[in-house]
This record gives sequence, structure tokens and C-alpha cells, in this order.
Amino acid sequence: MKNLLYCFLDKLLSLETVIVGRKKWILRFFENESTQLITILIYYTIIFALTIYGLSKIQVSNYAYSFLIIAFILIVLKTLMIWRARQKSVIVVNIKKKQNIKNFNLSISNTILKRLYFNFCKYNVLDELVVKESSFLKIFCEDFNSNSEVIDFQLELAQIKYLFEKIIKTDSLIKSNRYINGFGFLKYSDFEKAKKFKHRGEYITSKKLSDNYYKAKNDNPTKLLEFQELIDNIFKESLDI
Repeated sequence: MKNLLYCFLDKLLSLETVIVGRKKWILRFFENESTQLITILIYYTIIFALTIYGLSKIQVSNYAYSFLIIAFILIVLKTLMIWRARQKSVIVVNIKKKQNIKNFNLSISNTILKRLYFNFCKYNVLDELVVKESSFLKIFCEDFNSNSEVIDFQLELAQIKYLFEKIIKTDSLIKSNRYINGFGFLKYSDFEKAKKFKHRGEYITSKKLSDNYYKAKNDNPTKLLEFQELIDNIFKESLDI
């Protein structure tokens, strides 16, 4: 019975979307929680007023009774539809929350990663005496819990942010070209959650990266631009493009 009700409500929601069509601003308007709450209040206010009016009359026509019944059914259905839509959203959010990141799921191959490592060391982005190639590959290719490797950057935080940004863009570009989709696209928060990157002894956070990046753009944009050009050239050379 419950499954049949869910199926029926899902069909109504789909029909509602089709009727609204491509008017995305209307969808955003009706998806707003305040709008939904006001709509429900208006519905119940009207039905309450009509009910009171009907009861205040000794004799009520059959048409009035029919209207009250239809109005009440519509209100109940709309309330259930809103409830069902929110329920589905909560389920999706909970699923995403439960998905703990285990690895970076990179589409960048080991060969390219080795070239990147070589060029990072060549241009002093990494110190090969501190960060071994094997450690670098383990961090980006293996599950986080399977090794204890950590990269402790001596770069500025703004530079690290751009380095991560380049990795994110490269990985996303490869996945898009291969039609790989889903939850595999990297985010800055993934580098934080991995607990594999430090800046001078302290774990890197997304907030620190963002704050220092915009500060560097204002305080010393030339230095940041030079580093960005260096990283762009490293990736270009490593990807052979």
C-alpha cells in the first residue's frame, strides 16, 4: 500500500514538472520552503473558511458539498506531494553524507602522475628527498587508510590551492572526455578530508586555502601569477599537450 502511494505521488510530481515546463524560475519559486509553507496555509485557510461557511448554513446545495470534498482532496494530495518531494531530497542528502571518501578516484594515469612528480621535483615544487615518488603515487592512487604517507608542502597556501585546482581541472577534463560521471569529480574539500596534505606541519583546510589565495592575489599578485604559469607549464609538459 505504501509503495503504491509513493508511486502515485511520484507520478503527480512528474506531471507537475511537465505542466510547469521549462519555466525554471517557477520551479525555484515553488521549491522554496517558505512558498510551500505559505501555500499550505492558504489552502487550509480557504478550506477552513469554506467549511465554516457551509456549516453556518442549515441548507447547503450538493454542488457546495462537492466543491468542499474536491478542495479537501486537492489539499491533501498537494500536502502529500510536498512531503514526498522533501522526503526524497532528504534521502539523497543522507546518502551523500554516508559516502565517505576512500581515495581520490583519479582518472589521471600512473604514467602522467610519474611525469608530474618528476617535473614537480625538477622545478622545486616538491623536494624529492622529502617526498618520494612511491609516497606520491600511494597518496593519489591508493585508499587513504592503506598507507600513512603525507605530503608536507613548503609552498605558500595560495600556491597549493592553485596546484590542487589544476589537479581538479585536469581530472574533471579527462573524466568528461571519457564520459565518466557520478560522484567521482574532485573537490577542494576532498584534499582536506584525505588528511594527506600538510602545510609546514599543519593539515590543510579548504578555508585556509581560500583565505590565503585571495590575500595573495591582493598582496603579491605577480608572485602568484608566476607560480600559476609554472604549474600550467608543468601540466602541459607532463600531459604532453
